[in-house]
Amino acid sequence: MAGSQSSETKAAALLQALDDARRNLAHGKRLLERSMRGGGLLMLALIVLAYTSWVPMAAVVLPFVVLFLLMHHAHLVYHVICGRAAVADLEAKVNTEIGEALLVSESFESKISCGLEEPHFLGITASNIKNIFSAMEIHYLAVCLIVFLAGLSRGTHVVKLPGMPFGMLRTIYVPLIFLWTLANVVFLVLYSRGGGVEKSLIVMIRKYFQPKGD
Repeated sequence: MAGSQSSETKAAALLQALDDARRNLAHGKRLLERSMRGGGLLMLALIVLAYTSWVPMAAVVLPFVVLFLLMHHAHLVYHVICGRAAVADLEAKVNTEIGEALLVSESFESKISCGLEEPHFLGITASNIKNIFSAMEIHYLAVCLIVFLAGLSRGTHVVKLPGMPFGMLRTIYVPLIFLWTLANVVFLVLYSRGGGVEKSLIVMIRKYFQPKGD
């Protein structure tokens, strides 16, 4: 009797943990979707201001804003992938406890998104390059690149206009953007390809939720 109660308590705890992990994952996905929509609207507003006579100085900050949005997007993608890892291993643990593979949501997620341990760039992998997830990521990256270049072109013109209070920024504007862009892109590439922190978190999650016998 005591063993049965202990097993039921353990199963209930696992199911509660799985429910919490799924809610956390759903929250991360909502944040990612809102970030893409909000980032797109912000870039649209700034590009309109930059290329009109209303606020031409918006062009000067536009490349930096685009880089920030891209880094924020990468952070949310990382959050979602780690959330998926928690769900995947909790599902595996529950399936092992009940002796049947009934919880398979992460298996479906891997088909429409990206595998948890595949090398990726913002969730884009060689195996999922043709699915809608990658299409949306590539679309967002393309928009960021176009707006970045448009902002850089306009910003370079604006800082050189007579009467604008930019001072030394006139001479260091382009080198500053180049160095900041290089630093951000190198970090994203190294982080995505190496998956250092991301993989270590997945290993930690699997250490705590490893099914018996594995």
